Parts: sequence; C-alpha cells; structure tokens
Amino acid sequence: MKNILFLLLIPFLLTAQSESEINTNGVKAYEEGDFEKARMLFIEAIEIKKDYDIGYFNKGLANRELKEYQKAISDFSKTIIITKDDKLKQSAIFNIVSIQRELNDLENALKNANRLIEIDSLSSDAHHLHGLILHEMGRNEDAIKSFNTAIKLVSDNPDIYYDRGIAKRRLNLIDEAILDYSIAIELDSLYSKAYNNRGFARVKIGDYKGAIKDYNKSIRIKEDAFSYNNRGFAKYKLGEFESAKMDCEKSIKMNPDNGWAYHYLGLIQYELGNKEEGCKLFKKAVELGKKDAKVDYLEKCMRF
Repeated sequence: MKNILFLLLIPFLLTAQSESEINTNGVKAYEEGDFEKARMLFIEAIEIKKDYDIGYFNKGLANRELKEYQKAISDFSKTIIITKDDKLKQSAIFNIVSIQRELNDLENALKNANRLIEIDSLSSDAHHLHGLILHEMGRNEDAIKSFNTAIKLVSDNPDIYYDRGIAKRRLNLIDEAILDYSIAIELDSLYSKAYNNRGFARVKIGDYKGAIKDYNKSIRIKEDAFSYNNRGFAKYKLGEFESAKMDCEKSIKMNPDNGWAYHYLGLIQYELGNKEEGCKLFKKAVELGKKDAKVDYLEKCMRF
C-alpha cells in the first residue's frame, strides 16, 4: 500500500511549480490585462514562499490595477519590510506615493517621497516626485527648489522642465515658465503638452499669435480637447470669432464635460450677438465647475 501511495505522488512532485514559475505566469496574466487572475497567481506564489518579496510587489501592482488601493499599499509595505533589494524597495515606495497622490493623501505622499530621498539623495526621480507633490499641495516655491535639485542631477529630462514651468506659471513667473517649456521642447520636439502650456503662458502676456502657433503644433502632434479650446480663446482675443467658434465646438465634441470650451464658446457667441445662447453656455460652464464663467454670467446674463 505504501508503494502505491508513493507512486501516486510522483506525478504531482514532477509537475509541482515553483513560486518563480507561478510568478512568471502571473506576470503574463498581468501583461494580458487579466489582473484578477494575476493576483490569484501571485497569492499562490506567496503561499509557497512566505517571504517572496517580488510576489508581494507584483500582487501590489495587480491590486492597484483592480483599484484595491489599501490592499496594494499593504502589499508594497510588506515588500519594503522583507526585501533586501534597494531598487525593489524604492519601486515599492514609488508605487505607494503614486497611490497616495491618486487618493489625494498628499501629506503621507510627501512623507514617503522624503523616504525615497533618504534612501538615495542622488535620485533625480525622487526629487522630481517630491516637487510634484509640493506643487499639488500649492507649495510652488518649494516645488521649484525640488525641481532645481532634480535638474542638477539629471539635466536632460524634459518632464522636469515642463513641471517646473507649470509651477512658475502658477507663481505668475510667465517669462521663466515659457523658458522652461521651451527647454522641454528642445529636449523633446514632440512634447505636445509643452507646446500647449507654452501657448497658454503666451496668452497670459498677450502674445496671441505666438500662442496660436504653439497650439497648432500641439494639435498636429496630438489632438486634444484643451488645445482646441485654448486656440479658440486666442483666436477670440484676436477677433477671429468664426474660426474660434469652430475650435471650441470641436473641443466640446471631443470632451462634452470641458467647462473651458463652454465658457469660451459663450464669450464668442455673446460677441457675435447671440447673447441668449452665450448665456446658456456660461451657465453650462458654471455647472461643470468653471468658476470664471460665473463672473461673465452674472455680469452679462442676469436679464435673461
């Protein structure tokens, strides 16, 4: 009887998979977009090896995709505790920070960004991330300091110049913001968002023709609803009302919830003499959260 049982066990022993093989299958499922299957495979791998750091890390990625954010944070935290791989630890912290930013838990995100800098003070990515969080907290002067440090460490990353440009624009340092967007474009000539934001900054200083050139370039690279409504506003300021109207209508077609486009289209319609239509558009923009449109609505439309 014992010999029979032993023989029955042999096929199982020969086909049993290691945690590494199961993890590989989980990664394949993850890459195919089957995040639930991937999670179950990563759990299976962890059951075989309790301190399997990459298993916990990958389970965190799957949970993040499944929007199980607290579970994902728990998985990444477990990874940090058990791993001896500094790169994996940093990646786990990066993911925690990313989730906390998504959840608008900025205080804890900042604390974890500080942990990254403590682990590797020469990481440009860590200082860049630190700056992004400070910017999101409205601390733009501090954000610029972090971006400056990131640029000193790595001077050819266009994203850092782009983000520093946004922080400078928020502080009304328009000329400096334009310079940063221009550097980002020099480093990446297809950086559509940098063209769009440089156009937005140029509008701030009344350079509407220069702004339109930037919006044209942005749209050629990648069509975007905000580039269209921004170009429409610049054309409106130059008195090109019909062309401006077409841009804003295109923007609304691409994104029906774009309050900016409704506001700008309202200004155009009002200027064209279609005052009642303009006021309807102002009201729609206000409903979509565009606070500036409320000023125009109150000033121009109370009689309607």
